[in-house]
Amino acid sequence: VDLRAVGVAGLCSIVTAWLAARFAVAIDAQVLHVAFALFLLALALYFGWPFRRKTCATPPPVKEVPRRLMPAIGIASGAVSGFFTIGGGMVVVPALVSLFKMPQTRAQGMALALVVPGAFVALATYGHSGAVDWRVGLPLALGGVLTVSWGVHLAHTLPQRLLRTAFCTVLLGAAISMLVTGA
Repeated sequence: VDLRAVGVAGLCSIVTAWLAARFAVAIDAQVLHVAFALFLLALALYFGWPFRRKTCATPPPVKEVPRRLMPAIGIASGAVSGFFTIGGGMVVVPALVSLFKMPQTRAQGMALALVVPGAFVALATYGHSGAVDWRVGLPLALGGVLTVSWGVHLAHTLPQRLLRTAFCTVLLGAAISMLVTGA
């Protein structure tokens, strides 16, 4: 993980996450629900699309992310973190994998380093507006903190194609469930 590059994007992410979170808490919850489901569906379709391409025996060379693009990546990450609270990794990972041919695990590492600042700003903004149920959120956060290292280990042991398929399947399942139930 290039922490200097992520630092630049992180600063942009903080400002954008705050603005997006302020916007999200002010709009109708049902509109936000449908927007989130459609966003997940779009990501699932986007992530599933590369499987239709013919794979070559040797992977394409990894391109370095130009430093001039890091602010844009930070802005996109912050917007997603603030508006949908799922973390900018949902934007950063596909961009790094698709546009720069970065290996999935490296892209996920960069995304994790990037989303932390935006996630904290979004959490503070949602919390300040009264939109956080701390009795539910804190146990969920604790569970995530206690199990994240297992997930990272698993991600490093799985083939990239299987990891991408699993990710796409979870996104698609969540999107369909949200659109069908409407709750």
